[in-house]
Amino acid sequence: MPAFKAKVALAAVRGEKTIVELAQQFDVHPNQITQWRNQLSAESMRKISQVRDRGLESLKISRDAGVKTRFGTDLLGIELHDYQGEEFTLRAKAEDTVDPLISATSVNAEMMMEGNTGIIVEGAYADLLVVHGDPTMDASAGRYPSRSRRETH
Repeated sequence: MPAFKAKVALAAVRGEKTIVELAQQFDVHPNQITQWRNQLSAESMRKISQVRDRGLESLKISRDAGVKTRFGTDLLGIELHDYQGEEFTLRAKAEDTVDPLISATSVNAEMMMEGNTGIIVEGAYADLLVVHGDPTMDASAGRYPSRSRRETH
């Protein structure tokens, strides 16, 4: 299933918006969305669930052992960019809500051996997370970063 179809089908499976809302958002006919959603087989959904569950178990094991984990995703392509922020919500099931923020910023910088982490000054390298809400209290605040992001030069 191509990336765009998969993105739309997964949004339909999540059920956070109606099929009509998704049709408007993605500019496709509601019947097409229903068809794509139905193409995601039960076996595919079982595998997705299993991978998610094993990933959460791995996070818990790492955290209990004191291992630092990086924040990152293997979702590639502009079509799936909006879903990359969902890792915040997913990881909050295994960690405190602030832990994914630390992983996304200072742990990633430390692992990449970048100096001067945790500062916002001219000339420093930084990943700034601009979100709606307080991500230390609500992990879903970081879920859709591209809606808040503005490129500046």
